[in-house]
Amino acid sequence: MSLPYVPGHIIDEARDRRRQGDSLETLASRIGISPENLATLLGEPAWRTVPETKSDDFDLFASERLDAVL
Repeated sequence: MSLPYVPGHIIDEARDRRRQGDSLETLASRIGISPENLATLLGEPAWRTVPETKSDDFDLFASERLDAVL
């Protein structure tokens, strides 16, 4: 995954705005990139969403087997 190009002066201004309390979402929409990419460019951690997987093989008694192993 390559990051979009954002000029250095815009990144500097975004850092200043983050210090003043602006959200990543607001700044990213102004710049025109995703909040995750902006967080990466600013060197900040960002929450990544994990897609839900629907599993039909849910085992209700798996914890009992794990307790028996311990």
